Amino acid sequence: MYETERHLVAPLTLVGLLVLTACGSDDTPPTEAPGSEASPEETVEIPPEDLSGLLIFNWSNEDTFVTFHDVEDGSLNSRLSLHELNEADEERHQTDWSQFVFSPDFRNALIETDQGLILGTLDDETRSYTPGATIAPAEEASFSGGEITYAAPQFSPDGTQIWFEERSEHGEDDSRILAVDVDDPESEPDHVGDVPRVTQAPDTVEEVQVHGQGLQVGLPETVYTISEDLDVEVLDLVESEPPGQDSAPEDALEFLMNEDGTDIVPSNFVRGPEETFIGPLESAPQEDSHTQLSQFSLDEEGAVTDEEVLLETEGNPINRYWYDSQGDRLLLQTSDAYYLHTIGEDGEPERAFEALDFGDDTDVAGESDSLGVFQPHED
Repeated sequence: MYETERHLVAPLTLVGLLVLTACGSDDTPPTEAPGSEASPEETVEIPPEDLSGLLIFNWSNEDTFVTFHDVEDGSLNSRLSLHELNEADEERHQTDWSQFVFSPDFRNALIETDQGLILGTLDDETRSYTPGATIAPAEEASFSGGEITYAAPQFSPDGTQIWFEERSEHGEDDSRILAVDVDDPESEPDHVGDVPRVTQAPDTVEEVQVHGQGLQVGLPETVYTISEDLDVEVLDLVESEPPGQDSAPEDALEFLMNEDGTDIVPSNFVRGPEETFIGPLESAPQEDSHTQLSQFSLDEEGAVTDEEVLLETEGNPINRYWYDSQGDRLLLQTSDAYYLHTIGEDGEPERAFEALDFGDDTDVAGESDSLGVFQPHED
């Protein structure tokens, strides 16, 4: 339930050339029109539809790559290799999804390394991210003798800028958030805001526990987000009440929120339609098996309001769930298959497919994590 194209080129042999010559006029040798030289076939840009769907991060000893799968049938939309970008890290080969950050249209990717932030650009022909500029502080830069590193990167909502924390080795005060243009990444960064030291980007937190991602290092105290107006917003970890009457404190909803409750990053539940959320309220959210999912809101204090049961299933517990905003529906994974359930409809979820299709030529040996459902990017 719950995501090869061949070009046959016939070589023109010497015999074929002789035949074509023989067919021409005895008096006039064949000529070519000016500017008619054969040009290599242009690479077709990967369409936004192929860079959407259920996104899976895959890694093995041989390769690191992501795959996009159609939500309807689990078929493979595209496979993008991160191998070259990964190899650009001089210190180690990353098998941690949290070290990679993607632009909203997936045309660019970043890898966070000890040498700096390495920017990769999607090559449509090879379907891989090619490493380019390294964004790193000047060697002489330091705070009180401590080393400075660039960390917690993310792309701006429109994908034109890269934002990151300027983190000092011995710093105790706030850090600066810096920004560079994607088209000029090695330029002098702009100071665009300030955040508590050692903050994180929201992609390392958002819906991580719901999707079963392997990295479990605990929630940070703060994350920073970027508004559509390119302002920095700081979100703090919230101590919420457990959803069930008999639940233990560790069964609480986990999320980060800004001061007025208008910006929320959920960790063990997911975003739903129209500023609502979806998750289990009668069982521990971090568990990997649920028989009930509800839709609810969170007030400015982080308390659950307006809860409504969306679906119940006793005989086939839900292991993973994603919200597909394009279809206003849930994609559900159980032990036997993937199912779809439209928000607001009665009845049982409909079986969609048994397993994700990785294609005949895709090596999926290794491990994988889900990174969520993404819609085609609109310019």
